[in-house]
Parts: sequence; C-alpha cells; structure tokens
Amino acid sequence: MLPLTKETFVQILRKFADESNDVMVERDQVICRINDESYVLKLRLNEDGVLSCQEIEPASCTMKARVWIEKRLAKFDELARKILDVIEDDVHFISVPSQYDTLESGGEKHVDVERTTEALYEKLKSSSDWSTHVYYLLSEAGEGKTCIMQRLARMVAQKYLNGEGHFLFLPIGLDGRPFMRFDEVVIGVLAQTYRFRRFYFEAIMELARNGFLVLGLDGFEEMTVEGQENKVISSLGSLLQQQATKVAGDADSGPELASSGAMVISARRAFYEYALKAQGPLMDSIRDYQVDFSSFKLKAWEKPQLLALMGKWDIVQPEAGRIYQQLEERLGANHPILTRPVLACKLVEMMAEAMTSADNSCDVLIQSFSPDQEPQRVMQEFVEHLLKREATQKWILYSGAQDRTCQQLLDTEEHGELLEEIAEEMWLSSMEYVHEESLQSIVELFCENKRKSPSDTQQCKEKIIHHAMLIKGSGGYFFCHDAFRQFFLGRRLARALTDKKQLSSTNQILTQNVMSLPIVDTASYILANSGATFNDIQTTIDQLRYGYQRNTTMNQNVACLLTCLWKRLRPDNAQFENLYFSIAATQNIPFKNVVFSKCVFEDIVVPEESTFEGVKFVNCSVAILTLPGHQGYHISAVFDEASWPMKLSITGISEDSREEIYNPQEIAAKMVEYGCRAVQSEQVVEHENSEKQISPDGRYFKAFDRLLRVFQRKTGASGGILKMRFHSQWADWDRDYLPKFLNEGLIRLAEWHGAGQDERYLLAVSARRYEEARKNCGEDFSVFCRLMRKKD
Repeated sequence: MLPLTKETFVQILRKFADESNDVMVERDQVICRINDESYVLKLRLNEDGVLSCQEIEPASCTMKARVWIEKRLAKFDELARKILDVIEDDVHFISVPSQYDTLESGGEKHVDVERTTEALYEKLKSSSDWSTHVYYLLSEAGEGKTCIMQRLARMVAQKYLNGEGHFLFLPIGLDGRPFMRFDEVVIGVLAQTYRFRRFYFEAIMELARNGFLVLGLDGFEEMTVEGQENKVISSLGSLLQQQATKVAGDADSGPELASSGAMVISARRAFYEYALKAQGPLMDSIRDYQVDFSSFKLKAWEKPQLLALMGKWDIVQPEAGRIYQQLEERLGANHPILTRPVLACKLVEMMAEAMTSADNSCDVLIQSFSPDQEPQRVMQEFVEHLLKREATQKWILYSGAQDRTCQQLLDTEEHGELLEEIAEEMWLSSMEYVHEESLQSIVELFCENKRKSPSDTQQCKEKIIHHAMLIKGSGGYFFCHDAFRQFFLGRRLARALTDKKQLSSTNQILTQNVMSLPIVDTASYILANSGATFNDIQTTIDQLRYGYQRNTTMNQNVACLLTCLWKRLRPDNAQFENLYFSIAATQNIPFKNVVFSKCVFEDIVVPEESTFEGVKFVNCSVAILTLPGHQGYHISAVFDEASWPMKLSITGISEDSREEIYNPQEIAAKMVEYGCRAVQSEQVVEHENSEKQISPDGRYFKAFDRLLRVFQRKTGASGGILKMRFHSQWADWDRDYLPKFLNEGLIRLAEWHGAGQDERYLLAVSARRYEEARKNCGEDFSVFCRLMRKKD
C-alpha cells in the first residue's frame, strides 16, 4: 500500500466536506469544517516518509494521517460495530472451497482454495498499489455467494476493531434493483440498512480508491448505460472509472491517481463469461485505466461439508455418516440438494427437527425422496416437504382453550399456490422482493378467492411475514433463496398454460422479461408430467404469440420453453417457426428429427457426446455454431444457403486452442468435413474445394485473438506475462506479432511501474468493433486493422 500524500489527504477531506471551500490549506496547516465539526490540523512527514497528522483543535493529539481518516473522519469504529450488529453471525456457516483463477507475472494460475473467505481477505489485504483489482465470486444459484460476502464483512469488521486491520468491507445487496444509479443504492444501504449517514457517495469512492474501504456488490447484473459524450458504456465500467487508476502518460486520461483499491462482485458464472469474454463496452470503458480481474469459482459441496453442517446442528458423527449414505444412495452424490449450500441447509434443518420429534421421522423424510436423477422431481418433493411442514405445524388454527383440536389455515397445495402468486408479483414488478403492503394484499386477495373467513384471512396475513420460505430484507420480503422464487414462478407458468382461463396471465409472464433456464426448466418438467402432449402445449403457445415479432421477449421465452419440453417428451418430427433461440435454449441439446424455419440463433452449441440427427435449418439466421474439436466428430444436419452460420467456433482442450472461423468459404468447408450438407449439391462441391483459399494473414488474426483474451483479464499486460502465456511461441511474438500490432495501432505502450525493466502493453482500439471487423475485412489483415482503428 502506497504512503498517503498530503495532496491525497486534502482531496479526501474535500470529498467529505459540504463545499470544497470548507477545506483551507496554508502550507502544512489545514483548517476544515466537516459534518458540523471544525478541525485545525498540522501535517508533516516523519523520517520514514509517512504522513502524520497533529490535531490542534478541537483535541490535541498526533497520529498517522491514515489512522486519523479512519478514526476521526470516517468513524470506522462506529461503522464496524454497525456491520457486526446488522449482519448476524451464522452459527451454521461452513467454509466453501473454490478455485482461484488469475493472470499474474507467473502466467495464468489456477489455485485450489479450501477456505474462500479467508483467502479473499488475504487478497484484499495485499491488493496492488498501481491498479484496481476486481475479485469475482462465481457460482450457480444457491452455492453460498451471499453467505461468503456477509462472513467476510463480519471478519474484516472484527479484525478492524481488534486493531488487526486498516480497512472495512461493505457488502451492497443490489436486491434485483436496476443498476442505473449506483450512488443511490450505496447511500441507501448505508442509511437504511446500517443506519450510518456520514458519507457522501464521492467520499465513499475516495475511500475505496485509497484502500480504506472495499465495496462488495452482491447480486450484480451488468447493464449498459449512457456515459459522457453520449457514449454507451457498461455500468461496471462506469463504476471502475470512478475508482481505478489512470494510465500514466496518456494525454486523454487525465491526472494519474495511485490506487490500492479493490472491489468484490458476486455473480453467476454465466455473467462472468459474458462480461469478460463478449462485452466490448466494458473493455472499451476501462482500457485507459489500470484494472485486473480475478475470480474465485466456488465449488459444489461434497460429503465433508455436509457432514460438518450436520455437526453444527448437533447430529453426531456416526448418525451423520449413516444419513449421508442413505441420501447419496437415493439422490446421488451430485444432486443439487446435497451440493448447493442453501438447499442442503434447509434439508439438514428439517432432519434435525425430525430427529427431535416424538416419532423421530428423519428416516421417513429420507425415504420419501425418489431414487432417480431428475433434479426437478426431487426439488418438487423437497418443496412439498417444506410446505407440508408449514401447513401442518405452523399455519394452524386452534378451536378453543378447552378443545385442542386444530385445523389448517391453508393446506399444502394452497401454500404452493400462494407462493406462486407471490413469485408472479415479483416477476411482473421486475423485482426480487415485494413490499409488505403488497404481500398483505396478495394474501387477502388469495384468501378471498379461496372463500376463507375474515378471521382466517387475518391470521394468514399475520403468518405470511414469518413463512419459512420468505425472509425480510432491506426492500421488503424475499424468498429465502432465488432458487425457490424461480421454482414457484416456473410452477405458476405451467399452471397458467394448462388453464385456458389464465391465458392473459400467461401472456404477461412470457412478455415481462427474459426468463432464466431454471424457471423454464421447472415449467417444462411440470407440463411434461401433467399428461399434456407437446403438440397441445405448442398449439396453446402459438395462439399466445400470434402477431409478435420474431426478435421479442415473448418468442425468446417460448423458444426456450419449447426446447426444454422437447428434451423431455421427444416428439417425432417437431417443427419450430419464427422463434428466437438464446444460447441457453440450444446449449448441448441433442436435437433429432427437428425442422427450424425462419428462426434466429445466438449460438448453437452441439453436444460433445451425441450428434444432431435429421435436423434441418430453413431460412434461419445463425450467429455462431459451436462444434466439438474431436477428430472424426460427425453431425447430420441440413442447411439452406440462408442458414449457414456467420461464425464457426471449434472448441479445443484449452481456451487458446479454440478455433474461430469467420470467412464464409472456410466455414462451409469445415462444416462439410463435419458432415453437414447444403440444399444444393453443387454448392457443396464449391465448398469442398474452398479450403485452398484460406488467407495468408490468418496467423495474425489468430495471434490478435489470443492477445485480446489476455486484455479481458488485465487492462494492461507486461512482457513478462505475455512471455509466460505464450511459452515456446514467445520468440515469434517478440519478433513478429507485437511489433506488427504496435505499428498498426492495435496496441500501445504505457509507462512501466514494476521492478526492473519491462514493457507494458495496452489495447489501443475499441473491442466492440472486433466481431464486425472480422466479418467485413475479407480475411485481409490490413483492412481489419483499418476497420478497428475507425473512430466513432
């Protein structure tokens, strides 16, 4: 961490003050008024070059300038106690293992981590002095991202109060809110959640920039926003511009600010892949800043974690081992209920309660799970257990003081329907929570439709806020995990599709927003087990989407739903027409005897273990076709001339071995090798002989593509990193590729800050133009460079 300078100290003071004029500097003396308090400070450097601060008024004390900012200005002791008060200590917390991936001077590293929280703390404590480091917490839903963020916040706050640390970690729960005004979200969380009102947003960013504070964005969803000069940039890029270090020596980048700042972002794996590998706006908005990206990829739970959790619930070791063995036999070791922390915690909680009951029904609970590998079936049975416990043990109405007989306010099925309506309300309002007033209204309307008495309705309204599957958050009431919200929304969609009276509700659900795969997968599972045929559901859906354009949310959701339903029912000779297929809708699905007509595909990912059989594409638009790189791999598919993909991606063992082809003739030739055929036989002959026309500039394209992947992890890469990255090929890079890219203006040199002598390379062109330039350059590298250098 770099020493605090006088200039930076004064700059921090001005960010805290109401007006910049409230801070006056006269040589080594600073007079300021902040938060209705006046300070007279004298600054001086000691022999070690550390800035100290002598407070003359109102007190008389001398301390290091950094400590004065922490203790007196930012009141970190108070904030640390607020964090510990607000975030409860989870006595059942189990450390989650992960894999740490980063690109450092030693090359790309993949390190297994047993205790992710402690490892992340060590990284934050030793962040770089010359760049802002973004650490991603990556996992699927329910694998412990939020728990780790909260555990880290408590750990850092406690260490600070114990005098073992000099920064605080502040988790910001975005709660599904749009990420357009991040300043309002941060200030709102500080004021409402932590009851702390001392900071302006500019002061928070100044503390983050100088390593006093680390922000944790929990539940991050990337968006593009309009920045200065009407340029579209990413929301993450906009935030990093406020925190990251400017590149030294760049005339357009403004003054250089030394930074030791860091940021933690929890996100799903799919977002991380999208943000750093396919999003040009993010790369373009931060390419003039020093930013490094690393990730902690959380691993699914295994037997040791589940046994440790049982121990936290006082289930003794021999009994815990027996229970796990029974669960593994019925569910399989890789089932989500055993591998996802949120679901596993619910299961162990239920078993602990069953073991303390009079009938010791733990074994009955375990035996009720079906011994098959269909995740949705077991998930449904698991939810049924939770709802049954709620209906029979908690939502009950006693007849009177003498008569202890009781009746259920809602039965198990009604509990499910009520939660479906709550999930639908969240979906239609584009939030992951409902306000308490809305929740009470939903319950009241539901009870009225079920013809409940006024007294029963009132009790339901009182009990809903304590429902086992709902929790109270800063904005309102959430499902205890997003996996349950998605499950009940999928159930609601399936129920609406099978009820002709609810077609208008179905239309609202399908047009509101793009659905995630778990929602659609749940709906398809319930529909497949309802007795309805594929043709019946497709006919109903076609009535709903009549008149909608192909590239709409409705048709994207319908495409994903029909694909999941086809995978379960496997009808003969299915036909899809005028649909928009996202990556998730067609990923690794072994289509057979299917015709696609007038459809749009983002990326067709062909399964590695099976092939397409009898698949035909007629008048479709295919952006990317991804094929496995296995030698001798074969698919049986027919494309008409309009349906040939614009880009062909051949997967390899590693990221660098992936082959991407843009030239139409090369695409056609490669696809013929894989067994694809065109409608016209003479076209096939032409494509078979087109392999000789491969451009001699292909090696430059391949090299620049590999270099671009480096800049997706670090905005600036040193020669040492590139040398380790390209290993035995470094001589060619040093002699041919890097000089070529420098001369063409694709990359540029920046000032080197590390030890010794080295070169530091930065991307000098817009990453957003890469795909368009590759498609339109005609395999001429000079034309490609000209298109990349084109100004906005």
